[in-house]
Amino acid sequence: MEIIRIVISCLTIISVSWIIGYIGANLRQKAEEKHHDNILKVPKLVLAIGLVEAIACYVVIVCIYVFAFNEENVAWSIGYFLMSCLGVWIVLYALNWRITMQEDSFTFKNMFGKKTTYKYQEITAVKHIKIGGYRVYIGKKSIAVDFYILGQQLLWDKIKVMDISIKE
Repeated sequence: MEIIRIVISCLTIISVSWIIGYIGANLRQKAEEKHHDNILKVPKLVLAIGLVEAIACYVVIVCIYVFAFNEENVAWSIGYFLMSCLGVWIVLYALNWRITMQEDSFTFKNMFGKKTTYKYQEITAVKHIKIGGYRVYIGKKSIAVDFYILGQQLLWDKIKVMDISIKE
C-alpha cells in the first residue's frame, strides 16, 4: 500500500513540474516570436481551462494523502491522476496547435509539436463540423479547425478562393 502512495506522489510531482517547465519554455519562445496576422491558434482560455483542471486534480490528490489516506482512497487518487492527464492533454493542445499560412502553402503544427507543410492545391475536400468549424482533408489526413480557433476565417476564405469542394 505504501508503494502505491509513493508512486502516485512521484508521478504527481513529476507531471506538475513538467507542466510548469513546459509552459515556461513555451512562453519564452512565444515572446521571442513576432506577432503574425496569418496564424490560426487556440485561445488562451483553453490553456487556462486545462491548467485549472490539472491543478484541481493534483490538489485533490494531495488532500487525499494529507487528510484521508487509506486503501479506499488510493483508487480515488489514481482516478484523479488519470483525470489530470486530460488537463495535461488540453495544455499541450493549447500551447502547440497552430496553422501558419503562407502565400501558397500552410504549416500545421499538431499538439505534439510536429510541423507539416501542405500546399493549398493538396487539399482534397473540406467538410463542415456539426458543432461549428470545419475539417480540411489532405489525402487521407485531416485537420479539424474548430469554431473557437482564433483566425479560423482566414483559412476558410483561402479555401473558398481556391474553389475546393465543400461538403455539408
